[in-house]
Amino acid sequence: ADSSMTAPLEPGDAVQFRLAVGDSASIIAVRPLPDTAVARNPARTTTPITSADTEGPQMLQEGDRVPAGLTLVNQASESLQIGDYRGQTLVLTFIYTRCPLPNYCPLMSKQFAALQPQLRERYGEEAQLLSISFDPAYDTPQVLREYASKYTDRLDTWTFATGDSTQVQRATELFGVSARKTAEDEITHNLTTALIGPEGRVRRLWRGNDWAPADVQQAVARVVGSS
Repeated sequence: ADSSMTAPLEPGDAVQFRLAVGDSASIIAVRPLPDTAVARNPARTTTPITSADTEGPQMLQEGDRVPAGLTLVNQASESLQIGDYRGQTLVLTFIYTRCPLPNYCPLMSKQFAALQPQLRERYGEEAQLLSISFDPAYDTPQVLREYASKYTDRLDTWTFATGDSTQVQRATELFGVSARKTAEDEITHNLTTALIGPEGRVRRLWRGNDWAPADVQQAVARVVGSS
């Protein structure tokens, strides 16, 4: 919140801070710590939940074809495959329902909630949204149904999905999502949103959270216009 707090810090310093979470999240009360106060590689103290010990599938790039056999389970406990969306334009993102940071998973869901009626009005069921949870142990279909009800009352064009850990791991690796469970049972993760064309190829990737519904709407319009 106040960039002057970092003025006395040097690269490599150990620090302590508070994370204030409200309508947005900001770091406050930063102070340096002795170098011995924290582990040199603190990320190693967390548990990976979506990265394999062996080499996983290659991360998809724009233009790559998404494996049609990637299998998930939707909020109604029904099996679905990414290939089921062939012939439709699909926008997918990754979430977990307990995410406490308003500018991470809740923001992705709010963005999709704003995008859904725009796409449905223009394209009907030919444009679909898919939110994939990378927390399958907690985000059961029932939990996803309850979560979905906070953002939409139309599940004909927006699906919430999870799956067994192997398939969820495959999905996150394909789209470059890294998620690690902490000792506090929270998940540290990055964000990826993808646009997949009717032919099943990645048309656009948005890394992070600085995209707007209008950006996706324009990209979808280009994809539909070129199909």
